[in-house]
Amino acid sequence: MKKYDHLRKKAVLLREKGMSLPDICDRLNKAKTTVYYWVKDLDVPVCRKTPKTRRAAEAAAKYNRDKHAKLREEAYQLGVQEAPTLFARESFRDFVLLYMTEGYRKNRNSVSLVNSSPLIVQVAHRWIKELTGRKMGYMLQHHADQCPDVLCRFWSKALGVKKTEIKVIRKSNSGKLGGRNWASVHGLFTVRTSDTYLRSRLQAWMDLVTRDWVKVLGA
Repeated sequence: MKKYDHLRKKAVLLREKGMSLPDICDRLNKAKTTVYYWVKDLDVPVCRKTPKTRRAAEAAAKYNRDKHAKLREEAYQLGVQEAPTLFARESFRDFVLLYMTEGYRKNRNSVSLVNSSPLIVQVAHRWIKELTGRKMGYMLQHHADQCPDVLCRFWSKALGVKKTEIKVIRKSNSGKLGGRNWASVHGLFTVRTSDTYLRSRLQAWMDLVTRDWVKVLGA
């Protein structure tokens, strides 16, 4: 069974029933680009809604948005409560700082960090894996003159994961950098997980660090 195949089938079913793309994304807790890819070829039936059914649909959509917003806020507040204990642990503040500078922050449903430094990736991997019960994802980007098998062995050993768990992608500009001197001798490695509520907790920790800076700088 392909990864997320059950979610794809559910997205197709909901779309065939006329549900809007944003509502499907909220229902399945998946990114809009992902859901669009799943349902883009469907012929969606045109539903002529009466004012009553339209109001009901709008109310249901608002209920779902409010419900998930409340859950995200609860996770954020949990992050605030956890902060004193977590920040007292070695390297946790380092992880938060790394995410503030290197982490992907545009998607509120995932936690993802990409870097060429093994140490940075190891710190991020250690904490993300500890803080979530969700499945981890790994991706390696390499240049044409790098051996992906060698790189996969390196990252497999560095993170304690199976080589088969690492998705390998050749960088699109890898043929245009001949004779270069570059630091990413191990390629670029991404660690990620789909966890909306960990992302909310992480936002709380980043906000707390920012507030500390504001206090110190007197801004």
